[in-house]
Amino acid sequence: MKKILFIALATLFFVSCSGRTNSGHSGDSSNLNTENNSTESSDKDITSFSINGSIGIITGTDISVTMPYGTNEASLIPTITVSEGAEVSPKSGVAQNFTSSQTYTVTAEDGTTKDYTVTVAVASSSSKDITSFIIQGKNGVINGTNITVTLPYGTSVTSLTPTIGYTGVSVSPASGMAQNFTNPQSYTVTAADGTTKGYTVTVVVSSMPAGYKTAFTANGITFNMVYVPGGLTFPTGTNDSGSASVANAYWIGETDVTYELWYDVISWAEAKRHYSFANAGREGKDGTIGAPPTTAKNEPVTTINWRDAMIFSNALTEWYNAKNGTSYTCVYYTDAAYTTPIKTSTNSTTVTTAQGTQDNPYVKANATGFRMLGSYEWELAARYIGTTPPTVSPLSTEKKTTIVGGVTYYWTPGDYASGATADVNNSAATKAVSWHSDNSGYNTHDVKGLRANALGLYDMNGNIWLWIFDWHPSYIGSARFIRGGSFGSTAYCMQISYIGYHYPYTTEDAVGFRFARTQ
Repeated sequence: MKKILFIALATLFFVSCSGRTNSGHSGDSSNLNTENNSTESSDKDITSFSINGSIGIITGTDISVTMPYGTNEASLIPTITVSEGAEVSPKSGVAQNFTSSQTYTVTAEDGTTKDYTVTVAVASSSSKDITSFIIQGKNGVINGTNITVTLPYGTSVTSLTPTIGYTGVSVSPASGMAQNFTNPQSYTVTAADGTTKGYTVTVVVSSMPAGYKTAFTANGITFNMVYVPGGLTFPTGTNDSGSASVANAYWIGETDVTYELWYDVISWAEAKRHYSFANAGREGKDGTIGAPPTTAKNEPVTTINWRDAMIFSNALTEWYNAKNGTSYTCVYYTDAAYTTPIKTSTNSTTVTTAQGTQDNPYVKANATGFRMLGSYEWELAARYIGTTPPTVSPLSTEKKTTIVGGVTYYWTPGDYASGATADVNNSAATKAVSWHSDNSGYNTHDVKGLRANALGLYDMNGNIWLWIFDWHPSYIGSARFIRGGSFGSTAYCMQISYIGYHYPYTTEDAVGFRFARTQ
């Protein structure tokens, strides 16, 4: 009986334990599945935010994006990533106006939300360039960070005021501020982002241009001198088959020496400096010898010999120094030490080649005072056209050229008068620039009465013959050059290439001179 009861209880226990075990296991599995299916994520983060490659910086719920300079904030398309299963509004890829901050809301799987504030800033410009640099209307040449401004000859560079264009927020020194450009100056441009860029500005003053004129005034009398560049080779001869060069630059009188200037200088020199002129000169062809100037005072001085012209150069130098406080040095001397300027001329028909005499003075090469012209100096100045080709026919096709230092120079042909546009067979072209037998009425005329040549020189041909310092090559030791022709010469003699000569004691009413000065 006890045995049966034990078995029954054991069976009951097994069934009961088995049933609870199975029932409890099935119930646990069912409960786990129900919990997994109903639990949703609460993650709602923006994990990245970028616009056109610019990455936003996420700090809590604030996002800042810095865009490149020049970006238009009114329509930008962000790329956004959020927590898995979450959604963002406005959506990634949707254009937004970021001129002010925008709010983005992220919604998690479980429906909870988080707001982010997105602010877009545009970077300041890094631009810091000088775009223009102008001084006295001349544009500077900008090469990287170097700027060169070329100004006309004679410009003082000690106080120049530039006008500066630039892309930054400031430039220092400022535009409109005067600077001393004796040496290169530094300029600094500051960009909007604070970065800087330095520039070096150099001002170059042009070399003295051919034809540049300088006025000399003393005792109420003004005369101009014209600059002629040196180192130029030019054609010579009637057919231009020869050539010559003048090594050094020099100044040449704009006109022949007028009687007014002559009279004032020799009167002073004879009274104040013990000069003695063989000839007192006259106004042009028919003035009164040695008389005070009249209304014809601007006609060239004539009836003076070569010796008179030579010592006048010394007298003019001393006269100008005395009137203006300058210290030009005389050119012609009686001694090799250059201590005694030659001051006396005579009409002696004896020509002597002894050094230091009135026919053959010592010449101080580096003297700064006034002097006579050399023959090639006269011819260079008479032929010179410049570096721009002439356009008037037939000169435009008959012009002569030489190339010096890679630069082409244009020259008047030898059978033209200086400044003419056609050869001497063309009457109108020759009359336009020279007083000669066809248009002078056989008399002298005021200087500057006809058209100047390319250098601005008047009467290089015609009006009067000009004494030249050099010995004539066929008469060395006895006769000197005369160049240019006179009021009584035919058109044929107006040719630049035409050469005459006179003895140094000769005086004529058709011969005078113009002076020069070494640069």
